[in-house]
Amino acid sequence: MKPETRERVEAAIRELGYRPNRSARSLVRSRTESIGVISMGGPGANLLAVVMRGVFAEAAAAGLSVTVANVEFEPGADDARRLVDEAFDRLVSEGVDGMLLVSASTDVEDAIRSKVHELPIVLVFGEAMAGAGIVTVDPEHGGSLAGHHLLGLGHTVIAHVGGPADRFDARGREAGFRAALAERGLTPAAVERGDWSSDSGYRAGLTLRERHDITAVFVANDEMALGLLHALAEAGRRVPEEVSVVGYDDNPDAAHYRPPLTTVRQDLAEIGRRSVRALTAALETGAGASVTLEPELVVRASTRPVSPA
Repeated sequence: MKPETRERVEAAIRELGYRPNRSARSLVRSRTESIGVISMGGPGANLLAVVMRGVFAEAAAAGLSVTVANVEFEPGADDARRLVDEAFDRLVSEGVDGMLLVSASTDVEDAIRSKVHELPIVLVFGEAMAGAGIVTVDPEHGGSLAGHHLLGLGHTVIAHVGGPADRFDARGREAGFRAALAERGLTPAAVERGDWSSDSGYRAGLTLRERHDITAVFVANDEMALGLLHALAEAGRRVPEEVSVVGYDDNPDAAHYRPPLTTVRQDLAEIGRRSVRALTAALETGAGASVTLEPELVVRASTRPVSPA
């Protein structure tokens, strides 16, 4: 189209207030202008809702509709692949142009591995996979931030409450924390493992509160940190006077814990927005983008310098 012709067309569009017809456009481009999302239920679903707000906002701005398929299963469950296959096939049958997989589960990523040749896929919180894009927050850097913060306050006997062993994010946060301690020739004083729920953090706290040599705990998410705080309070262990606690996520309630929680913040809404952008880029170019955001430490009242012996 000649420049002068384009200018006349664009002027007419502005004058008439024309809005493209998505149905007609999809026929021309062989696109439905819709994307699918496979998401995981279970503990931490409140944070998934924040990610999805970003997804829906960015999709709306791009003129895309969103169809969501939620999948929930126990870690290591035999039916993981079947459930993911069913969700994938349902979204494909509805004509989505591409798909977001919002999960850090190794089971889920394994289940999707054979699908990447069928349509553009972006992994959200997963690990790099040939043929797929990825958008995530660097979990090792986040774990390192927590470890260095506690070390900087003089703590050397530090425990960890980790997330599920089958989760990439839990593994990364623990690895970063361990690496920070290793720089000082230290290892975690104890490691308990939960399932992201506050109940599992409470159970971990029942054990850790008996260890009076431990002066700090890094917890792999804020919900488990809430349970840990409950267990410590029951035993009369004061936070942060006796035990400093660092969480992870900066969930919407973390600033209102007792005491307000020091935590590692990841911008979940931005992750949702970036994921849609990566998928739309993949739809245009056929190449999956790789985007890694950096978390940040938010210091509140649950940590303080270690008390003198």
